[in-house]
Formats: sequence, C-alpha cells, structure tokens
Amino acid sequence: MKKLFWLWISILFVYLLFAGRGTFNFHTTKRNYFSLQAYSWLNGRLDLITLPKDVMDLSFYQGKAYLYWPPMPSLFILPFVSFFGVDVSDQFYTAFWASFVPVLFYLVLKEAKKVNFIPPISEKVVFLLALFFAFGTVFFSLSVNGNVWFTSQVISMIPLMSSLLFLFKFVYSRKYNDYLISIILMCFAFWGRNTLMVAILLHLYVLFLLPKFRLKKLLLLTLFILSLNFLLFGYFNYLRFGNFIENGLNLHKVNPRWLYDLKTYGILNIHYWPHNFYYYFLNPLGFNFQALFIEPDPEGNSIFSTSPLFLLILGSLFFGLFKKKRRLLLIYAVITTVSLIFLLSLFGSGWFQFGSRYLLDIIP
Repeated sequence: MKKLFWLWISILFVYLLFAGRGTFNFHTTKRNYFSLQAYSWLNGRLDLITLPKDVMDLSFYQGKAYLYWPPMPSLFILPFVSFFGVDVSDQFYTAFWASFVPVLFYLVLKEAKKVNFIPPISEKVVFLLALFFAFGTVFFSLSVNGNVWFTSQVISMIPLMSSLLFLFKFVYSRKYNDYLISIILMCFAFWGRNTLMVAILLHLYVLFLLPKFRLKKLLLLTLFILSLNFLLFGYFNYLRFGNFIENGLNLHKVNPRWLYDLKTYGILNIHYWPHNFYYYFLNPLGFNFQALFIEPDPEGNSIFSTSPLFLLILGSLFFGLFKKKRRLLLIYAVITTVSLIFLLSLFGSGWFQFGSRYLLDIIP
C-alpha cells in the first residue's frame, strides 16, 4: 500500500507540474464544458445555464445548449465546481484524476498476471509498464492539458480500469460481488465514453470459462444490467433531445474543418479509413534538427512513433499467449479490431492532439 501511495504521489506531482506549466499556475481552458455541465446540475438543469464565448462543439436543441459527450466525467468534477466555482481550472482537475489511472493500471496488470491473462512478467516489469502508460503514451498529454475532449477520455479510464481490476479479481476469487461490481463499473465507463463498452467482450469470455450453472446465472445478470444501462442512457438522451438514440452528436456546432466531410459522408464512413489509418499508425513524429525539438502533427502521429515501446509489448503479448492462450489472444484481437473499425470510421482522427488520442481506447 505504501508503494502504491508513493507511486500515485509521484505521478500526481509530475502531472500537476506539467499541467501548471512548471509553475503550478493552472489555467481554465476555453473548452471547460464539463465544469459548465456540473454547474448546471448544481442548479437543477440538464442544459448549460452558462455558455462560453465560443460554443464550438456544443449541441443545440430548442434553443438550449448541451454536451454530446456522455456525462459521467461531470460527476468527478462536481466537488471541484461546488467548492471552487464554475471557473475552476480544468487543467488541474484533469491532472488530478488522471494520476489515479496509472496506479489502477498497475493493479490491473498484477491481477491479470495472477490469473494468467497476460504472460508471466516480473513485479519490476509490471511497475515499468505502469510508468510507461503514465508518461510514455498519449495518456500523458491528455492528462496535462484540460479541455473537454481530453478530460472525457482521461476520467473515463478510471471506471474502465476499475472494471478490469474487479473482473480479474473475479477470475481468481469466483465471488459474485466482484463480477457484479465489474459490470456496473463497465456501464459507468460507458457513460464516460461509449466506445469503451467493447471491453464487455472480455467479460463474456470470462463467463464462458465458468461451469454452465454459474454461466447461466451471471449471463442473465449481465444482460439485465446492460439492458437497464442502455435504457437509462436512452432516457437521458430523451430528456435532452426528445429522442432515445440522439446523443447530440448530430446536433452539435461543427468545426468548419469537418463540415464538408460530415455533410458528404456522415459521422461514420469507411471513406475515412485511409486518412485515419495513416495518422494512427504511419505518420512519423517530426523532428526539427536545427532547434533539436520534436514537431508533432496536430492531426495525429503514429502510435509506434510516439510510443515505440508498443512494438515490443505487442510482440511479447503475442508470443507469450500464442502457445497456451490462443483463445484469449483471439479475444484481445477481436476487442482491438472492433474498436479500430469504429475509430477508423470516425470523421476525425482526433485533431488537435499529440500522438493519436483515440487509440487510448485500445491501449489498456
């Protein structure tokens, strides 16, 4: 426990140092939309009662403004807005909540190793992988910059990691409560970022490892919780937009750079595949040899360019599981493929960013 505490404190210090630009002077960005949503909730409203000067990416319906991002991150921000006010720095609270995620990732790896869901690795390697996730992936840049897009992805990692942690605990303990908590947390992650629900495939894989009498009971429980979750999410959409399946994305004020594509091809289309694939996996990170400084492309850079250790990790995972855990390797491949099909079909690659932020969905 002491080791985890110091790991968290160290990560928190570095994140706050960078978020405060070396002086711990935290700014509030123009896109602190979750703060505005939390403030509206505190005043009993679902629509935004305070609008920013620039309303780009907000959704408008019947003269009212809403967020199309799922609302869960605002729950984490409520205490900050309640105590510090609506102008509380989103750079600060994003960095604060982000500091917990690598610690959870460390615990997830330990539990996954215990139940042979990852190749056998030493405690030192587990620790180094947690540090790599914290500082060597796109998660780092998302954690120290605030803004609604980054805050959404960062905070959504907390319930996702927690869900995986309890899932692996269940594999070891076979306690129903561990599985129940895992499913509820998975739904909670869905309320932060819908695409994370693809991880439910890992839950189903775990269930089908159980004896039939336990499988049936937990499968019915899973279907009930998921059905209730989707029903509640649909009702939340209905309360805002009068439509169970409209989350606001079709109603948002589009950045002009995407206007033509959205009108021509829509939100999801295989037309976007070549563009997104290039920026996710092929576009190398630029380097200015005169200034000796990297020059990232805001449209995105290859994950293998910004986080080259992934090549080694993916190779180790593949060869470590291929001999004895081919079914598990297949599940990981299916989850990754399903996520990638969606991300490649999306109308944008994640601009403005460092690296390829959408790929954070598949990193854990």
